[in-house]
Amino acid sequence: MIDVILPPPSFPSSKETMTRYTIEQGSVAISYGTDHMTGYFLSVVDQRLMWEQNASEAVNGIAKKVEPGGNGAYFDLHTGMGGFGIRVSKEVIVEFMRRYGVPEDELKLVRAGRDI
Repeated sequence: MIDVILPPPSFPSSKETMTRYTIEQGSVAISYGTDHMTGYFLSVVDQRLMWEQNASEAVNGIAKKVEPGGNGAYFDLHTGMGGFGIRVSKEVIVEFMRRYGVPEDELKLVRAGRDI
């Protein structure tokens, strides 16, 4: 058995505000922001991986294997106590936010523990 050591939860300075921004890259939507429960979050959704009403059972079955709800999300990170995906440290989420194109001025706010 492998023990997993989770980082302590990290929240932005204002725990009452939710912010959400989206970067569109073709069929891929990268959403990021802050929330009082999830802390900082990053979510990547590909519309091509979504469940579709007119798709075959086999195709929709694959979409549900990528994400059980069939919503096309395949990468979710958060720094708070709750949220979708994997809880990570502030440093880790900043690195993945950078990789997915979050502007540097907003990354500076995350590093400082402030709302985006």
